Amino acid sequence: MRKRNVVAVLVSRFSFAAFAAFSLASLEARAQDLQPPPAAPLAPTDPNAPMDPSAQPQKTAQETDLERSKKEDNGLGMEWVWLNADVGMSYIDMKSFSETQLALTDTNKTGLMYGFGAGLRLLFLTIGARVRNHSAFNLWQINGEIGLHLFRILRIDPYLAFRGGYDTVGTFNQSVSTAAGSVQSDATVHGWNVGAAFGLDFYLTSLVSIGVEASGDVLFLKRPPAALPASASALPQAQQDAIKAQPLYQNSGSSVGFGGGLSAHLGIHF
Repeated sequence: MRKRNVVAVLVSRFSFAAFAAFSLASLEARAQDLQPPPAAPLAPTDPNAPMDPSAQPQKTAQETDLERSKKEDNGLGMEWVWLNADVGMSYIDMKSFSETQLALTDTNKTGLMYGFGAGLRLLFLTIGARVRNHSAFNLWQINGEIGLHLFRILRIDPYLAFRGGYDTVGTFNQSVSTAAGSVQSDATVHGWNVGAAFGLDFYLTSLVSIGVEASGDVLFLKRPPAALPASASALPQAQQDAIKAQPLYQNSGSSVGFGGGLSAHLGIHF
């Protein structure tokens, strides 16, 4: 009787274990057969909705530098060609520093100055040509120039320019004293110059500017022998000989002088 109870207990335990194993296997098979539910469709985005700042694309260094340059440029844009015209006053002294037989009695004057210039601009560098007339002596200057524009303050563009070129006075009337009084003679002067200028341009628009400039030049001038005045032929021979003996007619001369001016100008840029 006791053996029969033991066998019944073992059979019941074995049946329970088998049933549990079968149930576990069935659950695993069902789990493997199950498919994940389909993804829910994305809701349409509102184009006017504010974007998440963290989701916005980061700007590159080049884009940042470009925006900074545009801001500093104040909307003036790039410039390639410039033209300007100037007018002001100048002082010329043909023998400020030295002279060698220049033999001119009238060598320094103040008068009207006017001119015009044109050229190209490459970022901070300008190159071009300028023509000016100093009306006191009818002194013409035909110069090449290089300008440096290192920075811009709002719409104000300061610059430093270096110039050099050819000078010519053509002819101007020169008084020569004689025993019988004075006679007028035409003298010619030519040479070359080097100088510098500092100025400011104020841009009214990206195309038009106004400005002021202070400039100075060192003048290296030469004077060939002057022709005898026509009125000298009416003088006695002795006086004619005295005129011919003067350095103005006998020899050429040279000098080192100075010219300076203040001017206002109107510029066109594109």
